[in-house]
Amino acid sequence: MFKRYWRIWLGAIVIIIIAGSTWLLRPQMIARQAQQRVVVTTVGLADIFAKLDIPVVGVPTTTATLAASQKKLPKVGDHVTPNFEKIISLQPDVVYVDASLVSDYRPKLRAHKIRVVGVDMGTAAKQNKAILHFGKLFKRTAQARQLVQKLTIPTVHPKHPVSVLVLLGMPGGQSMVATSQSYVGDLVVRAGGRLIQDDQKSAYMLLNSETILKAKPQVIIRIAHAMPEIVQQQFNNEFKTGIWPRLPAVQKHQVYDGHAPKFSPSANDHVQQTYQQIKAWIDEANK
Repeated sequence: MFKRYWRIWLGAIVIIIIAGSTWLLRPQMIARQAQQRVVVTTVGLADIFAKLDIPVVGVPTTTATLAASQKKLPKVGDHVTPNFEKIISLQPDVVYVDASLVSDYRPKLRAHKIRVVGVDMGTAAKQNKAILHFGKLFKRTAQARQLVQKLTIPTVHPKHPVSVLVLLGMPGGQSMVATSQSYVGDLVVRAGGRLIQDDQKSAYMLLNSETILKAKPQVIIRIAHAMPEIVQQQFNNEFKTGIWPRLPAVQKHQVYDGHAPKFSPSANDHVQQTYQQIKAWIDEANK
């Protein structure tokens, strides 16, 4: 009987010691997490980290305006064409990249024991989720909640939604159609628009001229994936021929060009302004 109680008592002590050790170590683990050397590779991520006051050691090379705290930091190249030598030289613990580009980064950095983490900011909701995640990870929970509150947008449910086509132009290539799974497409739906081509699985899909002609979009929004000057010229030339002059949006001059940083393939901290601009275009079509 004595041995039995002795084992129970000893087991309880072990549990208490383990629990106590975990509790004592937790602040140290969180502190180490907050002190990581971090590289961010997109402007959207750089903006979030700046607003949450999370230190980074490297930022993307961009023409966009970075936060004052980041302007003098080492530049690691564009997120699509990164400077891996520069990234490696910064000796980061982790590199945060666009979720779709993880496979491009990981093989180059694995040998240097640099962790690559993909972040999905394909829509405003996904961006908010990422912000809350970083807030928890880097002990910025209160700041993250405040930021999400500022970036959260309402959803409009009109009786007669305006038909909208969102085009993503590629330099030298065919335009893609943005769906409700894309950043701008999602904002169109939230602002009271109805996308004439949609897909619940993909953010972008191939342009179908027949579908577009039949749907008669009232508003067309054009954005560039890269090289905006070249893409803009492509759009202007393309819209002079084919199906485009026959569409209501073109005939009524309701074709709009969205420019970075407000309009981009992924969500960013300009979401409120972008949403309001899209809503204004949709409201104009309703007059």
